[in-house]
Amino acid sequence: MQDIKTSKATAFLTGGGEMGAAIRSKDWAKTSLGPPDTWPTELRIVVRLMLTTNHPIFVFWGPELTCLYNDAYSQSLGPELHPGALGKPAREVWDEIWDIIGPQIKIVMSGKGATWHKDHLVPITRKGARDEVFWTYSYSPIDDPSSASGVGGVLVICSETTEKVLTARELQQELEAREVLLQEVNHRIKNSLQLVSTLLRLEGRAAQTDETRSSLSRASARVNAISSVHELIYRTGGFATIRIKDYVGELCEAISDSLAGQSGVTLTYESVEMEVSTDLAISMALLINELVTNAFKHAFPNGRMGVIEVKVSAENDHLTVCVADNGVGKSAEASGNLGSRIIDGLVGQVSATISEGNEGEGHRVHLRIPLKG
Repeated sequence: MQDIKTSKATAFLTGGGEMGAAIRSKDWAKTSLGPPDTWPTELRIVVRLMLTTNHPIFVFWGPELTCLYNDAYSQSLGPELHPGALGKPAREVWDEIWDIIGPQIKIVMSGKGATWHKDHLVPITRKGARDEVFWTYSYSPIDDPSSASGVGGVLVICSETTEKVLTARELQQELEAREVLLQEVNHRIKNSLQLVSTLLRLEGRAAQTDETRSSLSRASARVNAISSVHELIYRTGGFATIRIKDYVGELCEAISDSLAGQSGVTLTYESVEMEVSTDLAISMALLINELVTNAFKHAFPNGRMGVIEVKVSAENDHLTVCVADNGVGKSAEASGNLGSRIIDGLVGQVSATISEGNEGEGHRVHLRIPLKG
């Protein structure tokens, strides 16, 4: 061991903490680099930069790619490499990962430019164990006019990102586990709703009066309306939002099936292609269910044939829902019933505005629902 006396030629080695002292005390004459006062200017500049920064830096220099590094870089090395790597050839130091870094160094040393790697896995042995270590780093050329390629070495500027990568991986695994759990919960909700709907339907068939049968049937349809949204959530795996076009179509098909006894009435639907929150989707499903079943019940008495149209569209920051029929128009009997009260409650819940009226043949209901955020 020797301690290089500071002179004008070796002033670039001053400071640098532990690694600065290690570089100054090393007998460089026994390495391919030779004494520091003979090092080329390009290498001196880079070593000075390396010793005066708190950012991890590693340097490969010369034909043997002799290794130099600073205190910040040493913190990522185990006792297997630090401090023994200083002044040794790169292949000897990094043999266990040469298949990874060797080709990268070759690119830079051959004059083909720098390399860049983000959160790249470069496992190294530390404290007796091979660690899964991630790095974000660049390999940049250090100029040397005397070299055939014009490059004398490689400047490695890096940060170990292992903690960040592993934390992100754990968070992703937690999110995936929660999604599986949410999907299972949603599946059970959907199945429970379908069971309730079936029980209501069976009770309706056994009811003694038409009024009771009608009430139970409509209650079953309301449960089905909510269930249709949960069914779509389960199939698509989307818990925050639902595609309107998908669930409007499925809801209208389900309503048509449940009211198949009115074979002379056709239900058509059209919807904009966009996503809304699941909360809004459930409210809209209930609204559409009530409006359509009201039309089925009141607009086409005595086997009258006709059409009910459902149209959902977007206007700036609002959704519009229009349910229209070409039946006999809305009667006083259809006002003030449970279905109408449910509609009024849902309209208030989604802060919508509603307009309705008889138009020629039939009745039209127009809803404007604000889209929040």
